[in-house]
Amino acid sequence: MIHGQAVCINDNGLLCIKQNDYDNSALALKDHFGESACGGNSSRVSCESDAFTCHAYSNGTVYCSGSSPDENCMVDSFGYVECI
Repeated sequence: MIHGQAVCINDNGLLCIKQNDYDNSALALKDHFGESACGGNSSRVSCESDAFTCHAYSNGTVYCSGSSPDENCMVDSFGYVECI
């Protein structure tokens, strides 16, 4: 689901990461997935579960992609959705 300039996913509670809000998005990802499921550096945070992976970059970009073997979808904060 796209909400404004954010990516929101209902994953046992709503997870939203916002474009151009790196610090809060990185914190939201780590809170949702848990520190052990996340990695990155000073300019990127990536977190993953069995269902999906989300990324937040210090340049303002955020996106999530699904990991379903039947359908893989990528949703970004600009409103782009692609499923293959």
